[in-house]
Amino acid sequence: MNLSKIAVGVAVSLCLVSNVVIANTSDSLSSKIENNAKNIFSLEGKLQKKTDEIYDRDDIKSLAEKIISENIDEINKIRNSSSWNQEIAKEAEKILSKITKEQKESLLDAYGYQKALKFLKDRKDSVNDDDEQGLYYSLKFINDNLNIQKSEIKNFSDLVKENSSLIENNKKEIESSKKQTIENKENIKKNSEEIKGHNQAIANNKLSIKNTNVAINNLKSRLERLNKEMSRGFAAQSALTGLFQPYNVGKLNVSAALGGYKSENALAIGAGYRFNQNIAAKAGISSSLNNSDLSYNVGFNYEF
Repeated sequence: MNLSKIAVGVAVSLCLVSNVVIANTSDSLSSKIENNAKNIFSLEGKLQKKTDEIYDRDDIKSLAEKIISENIDEINKIRNSSSWNQEIAKEAEKILSKITKEQKESLLDAYGYQKALKFLKDRKDSVNDDDEQGLYYSLKFINDNLNIQKSEIKNFSDLVKENSSLIENNKKEIESSKKQTIENKENIKKNSEEIKGHNQAIANNKLSIKNTNVAINNLKSRLERLNKEMSRGFAAQSALTGLFQPYNVGKLNVSAALGGYKSENALAIGAGYRFNQNIAAKAGISSSLNNSDLSYNVGFNYEF
């Protein structure tokens, strides 16, 4: 595309800007909402939205209004002339030389998107030939696929958000499980130490019980021996008690006696002598029949 044609197109687009601005300001809120809804899926809506975005970029609206107001007289003079294209191209080239590179690129983009939008609108309801029909439906196919991909991307984004939420919950549960595991390890360690202490205490108690049993057995043996000795002693005393007193003056008596207590028995022998009517003496010994332990007694008697 040569520069003169671009300039003409840009000039025409500048003229159209004023109409776009007026139309945008007069749109009701409901129509804007409806148009925004259409812009999401329709190819025409997307092109219109892109064109509007370009007009908003680098303040193209105010720039267009300023350029039109400053050059409206020259534009009107040549509007109906036979050399419209040549004259408007010259004016457009003058205008383009006065703006920045970024603003120029924005104007050219706006021109291109307006041409594309006009092409689609003109051929939406009636397509002139097979080539144009093929081009239109090729663009429609691409747009439909983009809408499908957009829907799939949205579903994927929702799935990612859901998975992110699940992952976050899992992280929290894992963190909680880690803390619980640490607490369990500490409790297990504490319980192990307490069990060791209990095992040591049990071992000490077993040793103490063993020593106590030994002491009890020793005491039991001593008690059994004491019982036998007591029984033998009681038997010996019973035998000594059975010895007779001397009765006749100047006589020596000898006596023997048998005594017993429970299962023990003892034998006693003794002798006595009466010196006179008032004085007498006696002695005796006794021995258990089961061993050689001896018991004895000596007595002196005086009668008044």
